[in-house]
Amino acid sequence: MFNAVDFSNANPKFNRHSTFNILEVARLVEVKNHRLLLNALSKVKFNYRLTLVGDGPLMEELRKLTVDLGIAEKVDFVGFKENTGDFYQDCDVSILTSKSESMPAVYLESAANGKPVIATNVGATDKVINNENGWLVESDNEQQLIEALNDAHSYWKDGNLSQKGMALYQEVRDNYSIEKLAEKVNDGYEATLKAN
Repeated sequence: MFNAVDFSNANPKFNRHSTFNILEVARLVEVKNHRLLLNALSKVKFNYRLTLVGDGPLMEELRKLTVDLGIAEKVDFVGFKENTGDFYQDCDVSILTSKSESMPAVYLESAANGKPVIATNVGATDKVINNENGWLVESDNEQQLIEALNDAHSYWKDGNLSQKGMALYQEVRDNYSIEKLAEKVNDGYEATLKAN
């Protein structure tokens, strides 16, 4: 079984912001590997704004790391939020730097909002994210992450990020919508009935 998203109210808006806005929605825990992202962002040459949505035991340690890396003024820690839709609308790209995942709902939420994803290639990530609709980097590979961030920024600067966002929207709508999930459940149920 996989996660699914309701596309009946999906309304992707491709609004380019005046600053390159990056969003990560994830608990502040070791497996999500926020350190990798913060270290990579401390080495890029472009201006950006990073919003971290989520709470967890690493909050203070990560806040201190942003100060140590000299990027604290570019990073917003907003804590846990029940509704993350507005954060997706306010970003240009979303990111997930996990060391381990199955099929994160954040990819589907990003897709519903037409935002491409930079993701570590763990779990079932490569079933959704590819070069057409985002960026896949190896887990713990800071150099690959820096290259993906630079590439995403170039797409943003050239006004082409919405193409990747729309490709992700279509991929997820066609394969991970609630209707598609219901269809797969029904197919499985009918196959079981025929087998008996």
